[in-house]
Formats: sequence, C-alpha cells, structure tokens
Amino acid sequence: MVKINKLTLTALFTFFSTLVFADDSFSWNGYYRAGLGMDEELVNKNKSDGEVNSLGRFGLEYDDFVAGVFSKKWSDDKEQWAKFNFAFNTFDYTSTNNNPLNSSGGKINTLNASDTYVEMGGLTFLPKDSSIWVGKRRTTNGIDLLDLNYRKFNGHGIGYSSKNFDLAFYKELNSGDMGEGADVIAVDSILKTGNIKLEGTFTKSTTDTSSTYNGNKKGDTSVSLLAEYKNKKFIGLSSGNTTYRLQVGKGVTSNKLSMSVITDEKDEAYRLTIDGNTMKKNWLFNTVINYESSKVDSKDITYTTLTFIGKGTQKINENISMIYEAGVAEKENINLSGTINKNNDGLTYKIAAGPAIQMNSMPWIRPIIRTTVAIVGGDKEVTGFKENTEIRLGAQFETYF
Repeated sequence: MVKINKLTLTALFTFFSTLVFADDSFSWNGYYRAGLGMDEELVNKNKSDGEVNSLGRFGLEYDDFVAGVFSKKWSDDKEQWAKFNFAFNTFDYTSTNNNPLNSSGGKINTLNASDTYVEMGGLTFLPKDSSIWVGKRRTTNGIDLLDLNYRKFNGHGIGYSSKNFDLAFYKELNSGDMGEGADVIAVDSILKTGNIKLEGTFTKSTTDTSSTYNGNKKGDTSVSLLAEYKNKKFIGLSSGNTTYRLQVGKGVTSNKLSMSVITDEKDEAYRLTIDGNTMKKNWLFNTVINYESSKVDSKDITYTTLTFIGKGTQKINENISMIYEAGVAEKENINLSGTINKNNDGLTYKIAAGPAIQMNSMPWIRPIIRTTVAIVGGDKEVTGFKENTEIRLGAQFETYF
C-alpha cells in the first residue's frame, strides 16, 4: 500500500488548485457597502422596513452588506459549456432594523450561501441559446429607487432557460429569507417576446396549513402574475427608458408578490409601477411611481400605498457629483413600519441631498463615497415619529469588485 505524507498531499492540492484558479474561465466578483447613519443628535439611526419600502434607501439606510460570487466555466470546441456558481452574502441586522447592533452592543453577523448550482448549455438535446440548471439558487429583481424586490426566489430547484421561455421548480425554499413559515413548492414560468414579459408563479404548502401568518391561519396555495413592458421613452415624453409593470396576486399581500409565499388564500394584492430614467447634458434623472394595494381577508382591511420618488444626479466635475432625491407616499390603513391599523391614514415624505465622490462622476461607477442630509417626516399617525420631522445624517461607501 502506498503511503502519501501530508507534504505530498499539500503539494498535489496546490498543483491542481493552481490549474483551476489559473484558468481564464474562473471568475470572482462581488459587492460591498458600509456606512454610518445618525439623527441630528448624533445617535445611531438606520432605516426601518417601512421607510425603505415607501421612500427608498438614499439618505435613510447605512447598513453593512457584503456579497461575493465565485464561478468556474468549462467549454469545448462544440460550444457546449457548464458553469458552476457559488455565491454568499453576510450582513449586520437586528430584529427591529433600527441599527446594526444587538441589545448588548455587539454586531450580529450572518453568513448565507445563497447560490450553489450548476448550469449547462449548448448540449445536443437542447435548443440553441438555452440552458438547464440544478442546485440552490437565489434570484431577485427589484425597483432600485424604492429598494424593493418585486420578485424573489431562494431555494433548491431545477430550471430551464431560453430566449423566449423560462421554467423553474423550487422546493424547500429558504424560509427566513422568504418570510415563509412553511415548507413550500413553487413553479415559476416566464414568457418573453421583444419588450414584453409575462410571468406566473404558483406556490403550494407541503406542510400542515394550521401554521400561522401574522397570527392568522394560513391557506395552502398562492398565485402571482406579472406583466412587464419596456419602452425606449422616458414616460412617453423624451428619450430614455421606462418600464411599466403590473402585478396581481391571490393568497399573498403586496409585499409578498412573486416570492413563493402564502399568507391567506383569500388575501388579494396589486402593484402597478412606472420606473423611468433619462439623461440631459450633465444630469441623470430617475423617477418611480408605485401603487400597492392589499386586501387582508382575516382583518377585513384593504391597505394601500401610493409613492412618487424623483432623483437627479448632476455631474460637477470628473470626480464629484451632487445627488438630489425627494419622495412622498400616501398611505391608508397602514403606518410607516408596515403595521396594519384601521384608523391610520396619512402622508410621509423625504428630501435628501449630498455630494458623491468617485473615479467618474456618474452613479453607476463604483467605488463611490456619499454623504447625505435627509429630512423625513409627515403625519405622525403613519410615521410613528415623536415630531413631525426628523433629520438624518449619513455617510456610506459602495463598491463592486
């Protein structure tokens, strides 16, 4: 029997690792942000869920977040390929989302391996430009100005992707990330043609439906439908881009649309979003109009939020830009933290501004350093503030690598 000592094993491992990592088809990239948020008395202050979902992240959120992706691709002379993807993220948080510290003053960190899957394409039995995948996968799509995910999947599954059609089956979705309390299966299908996308998501619980959601008995199925149209005009007025998106759901509330979550079978949800951008000389303009409505059957309440946010980025010179953002949200039967209350209607608003420093002063260039001053407030019945307005001070850096 041949004995191999530790030194030989180390040498072999190093040799083969070098072969893998030296291959040009191996890639590593990621994202990181960190910052400091305070109120006018310099007390730690960070976003709450209601503020972010209604009024966006800018000037309100300064948490720490890091994500990384490793991928390795193999290909042959017949244009067949396989790609392994591994992604992770870690962040600081608390249950109240007020700041990244726990009750004893220590930071809470979680590490989540969100993607471990293999995708294959160019195989002889597959149509051209299509692929299959198997493993654990996290897929998100969001409304940037609102910092709001309008679709999200995070679980083990199998899927097929092509130019005009995608189909995915998920099982054992990550319950904590999805906000789901039961084991579920989900089937998601997408039709794509030109600038139009149609998507349907069906979710079914595989566990006892006597589990609860917000203190109420759950149903065991939900359905979400999404229709999206992209236009090469800025809200039909000038050159730019605008995405029009309509979502409806049964068995979910609006914050859980297209997320493989079941709240109550009789709940109904709607979301209409107009998301556009355009450039004019040294300015980049972004705007979002978003309407959400949820009928919560168990409480016989319909709560709604109508939000408008506008953002302007002005290039001052090669390294400095000024960012201005304002948002307003009208709420019915809901307060700023998202708690349903039959008597609370009102208006919330945010005005935020500050300089940004980067290598090239347009907002998609990273790394970037931002400092901001924000005024946030409105009707105290829906903000939960002690005063009509609060001032927020913040600094944050953000980078891709």
